[in-house]
Formats: sequence, structure tokens, C-alpha cells
Amino acid sequence: MSLMLMDRLLVALGVGNLDDFVWFTPDDLVVLGVWKETQYAYYHDGVRVTYRKSEGEERPARTRAEWREVKRQLEKEKKRKRREKEKREKRWMERYGWRPS
Repeated sequence: MSLMLMDRLLVALGVGNLDDFVWFTPDDLVVLGVWKETQYAYYHDGVRVTYRKSEGEERPARTRAEWREVKRQLEKEKKRKRREKEKREKRWMERYGWRPS
């Protein structure tokens, strides 16, 4: 909603206008404890990385070795989930008498 439309709405409802209200910036709301600090995210080689600006860096620096380790962990997790799914399917087939073709 634009500020102009909000002003028209407030005037039409008889509540007042935009200047009658106190407005807070996102930083003010963080200081007051109403909001949590904005978390920024970006993707690097398919890996989601989140950080907060207050941590000092615009984007946290990671070495190639660290990125490789993160990717290795993700691949390991995918393999584990795939094995679990195969085991569940196998148990289901045995339970209901299905045989793989």
C-alpha cells in the first residue's frame, strides 16, 4: 500500500492523516525488541548461507575447503535420506507382498 493511499484511507475514515502517527524504521523496531534483526541470505554452489549485517561482513568469507566440506556434508545427508527411503520402500513391499520388477 502506498503512503498516498494510506493517507487517503486515514482521512476518509476520519482517523486523521499520516502526520498524526509515529512511524518507526526497521532499525528502531530492532532496538525496541519488536523485530529480530534482518537475516540476509545468498546461495553459493547450491548452499544457502545466512548472516546478519551486525556480524561485520557484508558476506561472510569462506575458504574453498570450507565450501567443499559443506557440499560433502550435504551429499552425505542426501545419501542417508535416499538409503532410508529405500529401506522404507523395501519394508513396505515385504509387508504387502510386492516384489520389485
